[in-house]
Order: sequence, then structure tokens, then C-alpha cells
Amino acid sequence: MRKVYEPVVSQARSAEEQVKAAIKSVELAQQAFEVGQRPWLSAQLSLAGDLTIGPTGLEVSVKYSIKNNGNTVATGVQRKLAMTPFYFGGYDTASNKPGSGGTPVGLDAAERKCKDLGVLEDLLDEAGALPGDAIFPAEMLEGTYTVTIPSDPIKKARAAEMALFPAVLVCMRYRSPFDKRSHKTFVSYGISGLGKYRANPFTGGIDPVPGTVPMSSLSFDRVGNAYAD
Repeated sequence: MRKVYEPVVSQARSAEEQVKAAIKSVELAQQAFEVGQRPWLSAQLSLAGDLTIGPTGLEVSVKYSIKNNGNTVATGVQRKLAMTPFYFGGYDTASNKPGSGGTPVGLDAAERKCKDLGVLEDLLDEAGALPGDAIFPAEMLEGTYTVTIPSDPIKKARAAEMALFPAVLVCMRYRSPFDKRSHKTFVSYGISGLGKYRANPFTGGIDPVPGTVPMSSLSFDRVGNAYAD
């Protein structure tokens, strides 16, 4: 009897493996389809005004442009901007390296900041939907936001004779029509002075002293690594 059933068992196992392979193939095809058709958000930032340092800290206005580069609508789009007081100290002539402090803009630091802003949380409304804007393919969402650094980090940098390198971070969270989890994107830009407003001839930056730096005397460039999932 054993010899009679062995071919049947073998055929059943083979059929089961074929079914599993077929299911896996369908799942991979579905994933590839979703990646190709889902929304993908990117952000571009630009300065929208002068930078000022006063009694309450540092502030500057930033314009954001968020674009849907994907093929389907992005829903529940949430976005917030923040600024971190990344700063360098004077040059060490022995090691030829700048002293540093503050909060560097790495992916881990950027994600923590986005979480602190509440952007990465899936907080549903009373109807069970994810609140936020909708951005259709090739469309853009634009606006202006004033970002600030409080006075304490400015005072610390001034006392330590450090040059400020303010970093502006934009955090985004949105939903794809194909799944129930949210996607996120964050991008950071660094601000530095130009000409007489350049704090350090080697590293750039801004002097943490009260006053105004005209927008035309500021550079504003991508820093660190952008992240999107």
C-alpha cells in the first residue's frame, strides 16, 4: 500500500508547491503594479524672505512646493516645516577640522523631528478617514511657512562663538489608494550667509548676532539625505 500512495503524495506536494509559486508570482506582480501606479511625493523649498535674529530667536519664511510624481492621487497629505539649530565652532588648526554641536540633519534625527511634529502619526477623523489634502498626479501643493529657532540655542552659539547653520526640514505623510498604511517623505535644506554675511571662510554659516540678513545674501541648498517610502 505504501508504494501505491507514494506517487500520489509526491504529486500532491508538487501541486502544492506550484500553487505557492503561483500565489507568490501574483503577489510580486501586484506589488510591482502598486509601486508603478502609486503616488510619490517630492518637495522643493525656497526662501521667501529675509532672515532675522531678534529677542525671541531666529526666523525666516520658506516657500514649499510639493509635487505628486506618481500615477494616482495622494490622499491625507499632511505637511509641516521645522528648523534645527545645527552649528559649527571655530577651526582647529592642528586637525584642520571644525568643532561642531547642535543637531545634525541625519535620517534618524529627521524622522524623530517629524514624529515630534506629529506628521507621521495616522490619526483618523470621526469618519475613519485620514485627514489632509489630496494631490492628483502632476499637480502641486504650494504654500509659505515661517520657521523659527528659539532664543536659547542662539544665545549658546553666541556665547561659544559658534557659527549657525540653520537646517529647514519638511515632513510629509500621505496615503496611497492601494494600501492602508501611510507613506512618508522628508527633505532638509541648509541656510548659510554669503559675502560679508558668511560667518566662517571655511564652513560658511551665519553669525548668531541680532540683525537681519537679506534673502539675496543667503544660500539655501539641500543637505543630508532625503527619505521616501
